[in-house]
Amino acid sequence: MDVILNYLLPFFGILLGLVVLHEAGHYFTAKLFGVQVLEAGIGLPPRIWGFRWRDTDYTLNALPLGAFVRMLGEEDPTDPKSLAAQPKWKRTIIIGSGAFINLIAAIVLFAVSAMVPQTISNGGVKVGAVIENSPAQEAGILAGDEIVKVNGRNVSNSGEAIYLVHVAQGSEVDFVVKRTDPRTGSELINISNVYARWDPPTFVDECGITNSQGMTGIALGPARVFSIDRTPAETAKLEQDLKKEYASREAKIAPGSPASCYSPADYGFKSLTAAQCGALPEDERAAAESLKNDLFPQAAGDCYYFSPPQAVEAPTKTVSKPPWEAFPAGARKAW
Repeated sequence: MDVILNYLLPFFGILLGLVVLHEAGHYFTAKLFGVQVLEAGIGLPPRIWGFRWRDTDYTLNALPLGAFVRMLGEEDPTDPKSLAAQPKWKRTIIIGSGAFINLIAAIVLFAVSAMVPQTISNGGVKVGAVIENSPAQEAGILAGDEIVKVNGRNVSNSGEAIYLVHVAQGSEVDFVVKRTDPRTGSELINISNVYARWDPPTFVDECGITNSQGMTGIALGPARVFSIDRTPAETAKLEQDLKKEYASREAKIAPGSPASCYSPADYGFKSLTAAQCGALPEDERAAAESLKNDLFPQAAGDCYYFSPPQAVEAPTKTVSKPPWEAFPAGARKAW
């Protein structure tokens, strides 16, 4: 039921709305140019209900998978009110109006979403890692750099940086980064000509796991974070999620990989010696030994317990754009 309510119904509702808008473009331009519309329907036949007004049947149909506009003489020009009897420029407008309406709808929806106040991450963008022989490494980007601008536009979180790089895919990207040196302090550095690849290559790490290099070869994260507390329920959920992540990764590790590939500590599970395991209360010892036997049989510890790292969160800010900024931004996103 959750799948139906949370996924299928919204999907079909959005699809129906977009198709109705598309067909409305055909309908109104056909009426404007004097083409007779025989039927305008929401949904696909069989028909449930309808009425006739000004030589057009308006119908509601059983299958909510779209909409349609049926015009007179789409291939027969014998009637002057038929679509086929119209000049080429009119037919072009009528046929293209559906896609044009969808484009306008996309711009409007993007613009409206930009005008609605929303909370976004404001923790900056830090380069966590740079892949060897990637465009980013060749251009001079270093792990630890804080990205300030991408192609001349300020970025306040990794999502904005990734979006701007994605928009420039297939071309070279210019970055402005802040680099901090313990001796000389911070400086802004312009790094140009970082190629954003259409089809990034993969690389195989020391554990035999194949990974994508990404468009430019950098891994991003927030530059500034602060500590927060977890509730017991959040901690329990995190433990289950990390168990699944570890098991999924372990299944990909190539045989004969080094012991460092089987590192529960990377997922918040700490190891205990045999003596430490024996000193635990019976129920805790059983749980710790179960973790070893069920999830970490190839790891070095004698038993394990869950000790997650401190939870952190990036600072946020509330933003909204005025209409004169929102509509150009909507047009860029639609493009």
